[in-house]
Amino acid sequence: MEIDNQSLFTIKGNVDYKRFCHAWRRVIACNEMLRATFKWEGIESPIQIIHKEVPLQCAFDSINNKSYYKNKLEEIIEYEWINKPPICEHSFKIRLIQLSTEEYFMIITYHHIIMDGWSFGIILKEFMQNYLDEKGDAEVSEQKTAFGIYLDYCESANKKKTIEFWGNYLEGVKFNNMAFERFQDKKTVRTTEVITIDSETRIKAIMYCRQNHITFATLAYGLWGLMLYELGNRQADICFGVTLSGRHVNIIGIDSMVGLFIDTVPIKISLTDDISVREMFGKISRDISAFLSIDSVSFIDISNKVIPPAHRLYDSTVVIQNYPAASSYGNSKEQLSIHFQEGRFSTESGVVLSIKVFEEFMQVVIDHITTPENYRSKLNCRTFLYYLRTILDLDMKLNATIGDVLTLPR
Repeated sequence: MEIDNQSLFTIKGNVDYKRFCHAWRRVIACNEMLRATFKWEGIESPIQIIHKEVPLQCAFDSINNKSYYKNKLEEIIEYEWINKPPICEHSFKIRLIQLSTEEYFMIITYHHIIMDGWSFGIILKEFMQNYLDEKGDAEVSEQKTAFGIYLDYCESANKKKTIEFWGNYLEGVKFNNMAFERFQDKKTVRTTEVITIDSETRIKAIMYCRQNHITFATLAYGLWGLMLYELGNRQADICFGVTLSGRHVNIIGIDSMVGLFIDTVPIKISLTDDISVREMFGKISRDISAFLSIDSVSFIDISNKVIPPAHRLYDSTVVIQNYPAASSYGNSKEQLSIHFQEGRFSTESGVVLSIKVFEEFMQVVIDHITTPENYRSKLNCRTFLYYLRTILDLDMKLNATIGDVLTLPR
């Protein structure tokens, strides 16, 4: 499955392109997954190759005409997206576009197979540290643990025990019993909707989670479960994918390693109108704790052992991007700062709910395949935000029932 990512940033300040490239080369030298290519044609099993050195894939452009730079910028962004880096040659490329002497636009396109969102935050921070280093020749970073150590750990994990866990967890789940169809036999268009959660709601959500000893991920999973429950005419069994960071294992330096640690696993939520919000969140929290207690084995590697062939457990995925990354990086002395604008990715999942959690704001993104009106009208950012505010206002002590939340007039 091809999963590509593209992240867009504005850079404020005067960029020295030579230093810019040098800083990125040092990041690549420090993180072996940025030097990875993959081979699969003409061989029995695909292989990953870590190169000792790779050339930096970076292009520079300048748009001087202010009257049409937005259209030109959109063209470049789309060109970079269409012409993604082939993973048999390289998996990571950058394009820097000068808009004025003090403003630039940076496009980073990469394949998800080389790193996850947490890792992307790490390399951005390392880039800024390297660029702002006055001497320009300091070590890239502290000595980092190689990603191969994590792969060795995964190879030694108890797969039999993990298969047994998921078999028991998914017992009784009704396969293909989803609230909407994929429409694989029809022409579809993938669309993206973005909304920023206002500061007041963001602060209330953070306080709500702290007061009730739940994570923001648990809150988001519950809200998505409510949306699917209502969309499916209040069908009791809900199943969708959730992402785990994969960094809960005991490896020294794992928090600063760069690679693909993230894993997507199914979570099941059984709802009725009489169940309290407290019960729903409690069950979700216990499930996540159970997921983290088993060995780190990629679910996709064992899914054929626990899911009947040609079946799909779910067609929507929730991704919480609360990694240790800022929405901006900078240095007042150098007067240079990088600001995240937006990102996109390709996936075969029918619907992906992404919540980007930064220190300053939260952003809700719903990426989905266009489907019938009743589906589009309910699985959207406005509905998510409505349920979030309803939960915060109605159930500050987790006493409300699911029915209470769903029957309130809108």
